[in-house]
Amino acid sequence: MKAVVCGALVLSAVFFWQSKAGADCSRRYFVFGEQAVVFGDRVEIGRGPVAAGQTAELGVNTRMQGDLAAPAITLRNDAVLNGTAFSAGPVNLSPGAKILIRTLPLGPEHDCEPPGVPTITPGTGSELIDEPFELPPGQYGNLTVGVGATLAVTTGEYHFESLTFEPDTRLVIVWQGGPARLLANGFVMFGDRHEQMVIGGGGKVSVGAEIVSRQTTQLRLGTDATILSRIVAPYAEVNVPSRTTVRAPLYGKVVRVEPDSIIGKPYTAPTACE
Repeated sequence: MKAVVCGALVLSAVFFWQSKAGADCSRRYFVFGEQAVVFGDRVEIGRGPVAAGQTAELGVNTRMQGDLAAPAITLRNDAVLNGTAFSAGPVNLSPGAKILIRTLPLGPEHDCEPPGVPTITPGTGSELIDEPFELPPGQYGNLTVGVGATLAVTTGEYHFESLTFEPDTRLVIVWQGGPARLLANGFVMFGDRHEQMVIGGGGKVSVGAEIVSRQTTQLRLGTDATILSRIVAPYAEVNVPSRTTVRAPLYGKVVRVEPDSIIGKPYTAPTACE
């Protein structure tokens, strides 16, 4: 099938590709999967660019604002890419799928480097937080934020053996001139309806934390959750369950987004071609 192109929209493709080749993949792309990026049905992707090392897929009725780069790209029925598709071969377009800018060959200018995983030196023991608690930067063992509890973190580095947020928890990020870095040697997990918020920064900071995990099992973000932290998990599948909103970049071995989620911000439909 032939891509649908609106000439008036071509300028948006220039905007999304400003980073240089060789940059850290987790910072160059809003979503990057070392092997694959898979968006389920009816997902809204309001920021780009997005890239994958092998395959990228937009599900049925999924809408994406931004450029998409992968050796193999598939758009399922009625999916819309309002950007440029950079592919090593023909893009597989199912019935009703559209690319609103253009399709171009994937080239070396899209190459990037895997993010370096910092040395993580966790503490020992296990701790359960079951009430509002402000945690200073430091070294911790296995930390669990219990059902309904709130954890507040601030600018600085946190080292964990593992970090678990149970359902209905909240992570409050107090911005004091820089992000909070939460580094886990083991697994990170977010329960359903987990919520994150940023305090400080004059209202100009929307991504207040970076969460880095060395885990090899699935890193799950929770159904009906709101995520404002950059997630870096080079050895794991990052799973975004249904109806979850992610406002920050995602990097994983595989990034899988389930139906009815929002990545970046809600998709804005383009103005119709004259």
